[in-house]
Amino acid sequence: MMRYINGVMTSIDGIEIYPIFSLLVFVIFFIALFWWVIRMDNSTIDEIKNIPLNDK
Repeated sequence: MMRYINGVMTSIDGIEIYPIFSLLVFVIFFIALFWWVIRMDNSTIDEIKNIPLNDK
């Protein structure tokens, strides 16, 4: 099965760009998430922190 997949993948021109693109999307997403969390104000953090304790 892996030989078949490897054969198909090597026959596609420009396939080497997809792992690079995926890595860039992954890194950009987590940098943006980190930036969003760092810039979050304390009242929002306290509200999110207390969500498991709230009864509904």
